[in-house]
Amino acid sequence: MSIENKKTLDVYQDTAHLYLENTVEHDRLDPEKAKKKRKALDEFIRISFSSLPENAKVFEIGSADGVNAKYIES
Repeated sequence: MSIENKKTLDVYQDTAHLYLENTVEHDRLDPEKAKKKRKALDEFIRISFSSLPENAKVFEIGSADGVNAKYIES
């Protein structure tokens, strides 16, 4: 593994919990807005991946959370 990739993984390991905590807290400020954003993101993902065959391999699509990954996987 390259030094750069190791550094990236270390940062994720050290700070992922902060990202998740802040995301949840932010969504609690305006649950309706968070719900609309989630629906829009789900639709974007669905449309973006609709041309791929079932079980297609995707190398990387950028930053996402586990919810997005599970949605894409389904």
